[in-house]
Amino acid sequence: MFYTSDWHIHCEGSYDASLTVPHILEKAKEYGITDLGITDHVNIPSWISYLKKSRELFDANRQPGFHFGVELTTQSKARHEYAMALGAWSDERWNQSKDMAFEPYQGYTLPLTEEELRSLQVEYVVAGAHWSFYVPITREDLIRDYALQNLYMATDPRVDIVAHPWWYDAGFRNKDGVLDSLPWFDDFGVIPRSIHNEFAAALKENGKCMEWNILSFISTKEYTEKFCMQYAEYVREMFEMGVPITIGSDEHHEYPDFQDAVERIASKVGFKPEDFSHPKFRTY
Repeated sequence: MFYTSDWHIHCEGSYDASLTVPHILEKAKEYGITDLGITDHVNIPSWISYLKKSRELFDANRQPGFHFGVELTTQSKARHEYAMALGAWSDERWNQSKDMAFEPYQGYTLPLTEEELRSLQVEYVVAGAHWSFYVPITREDLIRDYALQNLYMATDPRVDIVAHPWWYDAGFRNKDGVLDSLPWFDDFGVIPRSIHNEFAAALKENGKCMEWNILSFISTKEYTEKFCMQYAEYVREMFEMGVPITIGSDEHHEYPDFQDAVERIASKVGFKPEDFSHPKFRTY
């Protein structure tokens, strides 16, 4: 087996997933995955309700090598503080805050506190950027915003794995549905090397892992082959700079066997099965 761990999986506890935990565990065993965790979405504070459901599903299916995590999404600090001022959290109040205009870059935050993570005995936190905040839709501005989000996650004490760096939920697609234009989809090399170096230094200094996301960058129809190989080379460069690399399938509705796909891409840039890491787990 080329990889034996998967630290980014969504089960039916997440608002956008349908995988059952028994199915995940059954397929993981079949595919040689011995260490894994569920990491359901919490994009805003009120979505802790989904995490509570995930906790129940985890507790009902405990077994060796199976861990309880969460995926947190970066937020605009200004928007977060405005929504908090509206009162008790709800999806409606969060949506109301979308109508507010904030100045570009007032910092970022994450939706759950350390106390809330402890209350549900979360073992590890995956955090990811999923969109940009209040910046013009230009290549330069989007790169800057994502670089800042990556640095924020690399230095926040709640985070253990920075998920899918440079994945961006945007509609820059050609007629075939492939992402091939702004902000960096046509050429990953447009991102300055100094940004990668700074991100690597922050990850190492703070003891974080960086995720290589299977669904986004290995087994995908969204990106060109050229882009996927450029990204694989980027992951390898980060690894050679001393950044621990974790594997995450990011699956929501199916749990297929990705062994061949991962080996095909990863082996081309020099990865071996022993090169992939585990996150640091909180203990309770």
